[in-house]
Amino acid sequence: MILFALICGYLPFEDANTSNLYKKILSGDFKIPKFVSEPAKDMIRSILNTNPEQRYRVADIRRHSWYTSDNLPRITGGIFIGLSQIPINKTILEKLMTLGFKKDHVLKCINANKHNHITTSYYLELKRAEQEGLVDETQFEFYDDRRIAQIHQERLAQQPSLSGQALQPEETVVHKASIDTTKHNESTQLKAIEETASGGFSMTQPLKT
Repeated sequence: MILFALICGYLPFEDANTSNLYKKILSGDFKIPKFVSEPAKDMIRSILNTNPEQRYRVADIRRHSWYTSDNLPRITGGIFIGLSQIPINKTILEKLMTLGFKKDHVLKCINANKHNHITTSYYLELKRAEQEGLVDETQFEFYDDRRIAQIHQERLAQQPSLSGQALQPEETVVHKASIDTTKHNESTQLKAIEETASGGFSMTQPLKT
């Protein structure tokens, strides 16, 4: 069960109905994703075999080709969060930038091991690339705080100024809201001055006789 979850990313037997769940367990009703290698599939099927006579035991597992293989993919190796730097895939990083993520902010979140939509997007894209065989060790780099700060300054230098270039859609909305708020405040202040000058009556409306 644990091996299946580690390899596939979910449990082999799942059902909202407890009775149906037991039936699936007893009948060995599970599906292995296509991205799992054939040796790993054979190992899982052998361990979850419903026939106790044919089901793999510990000794059988240790003799299996998948268990004894030394060709298992190793992309980043082991790391200790908080002590080791996390190697970051340049290709996935560039892809996130095309989706609107800011490079320096993505790097900060990954290095800090944050759990948010940014790191989720990064690791999902990385997993997809691994499954498609598009990842190799040459794509990974380390980004320290000094390098991230430099990337941040470069991004700020490339941003258009409010006076020299057109505003982005989000900036336009904020800028327009600011102008509207300013106009409203000025109108309120003017109305208060008029009412004070006219003894409590607004000069913008006709007096009732």
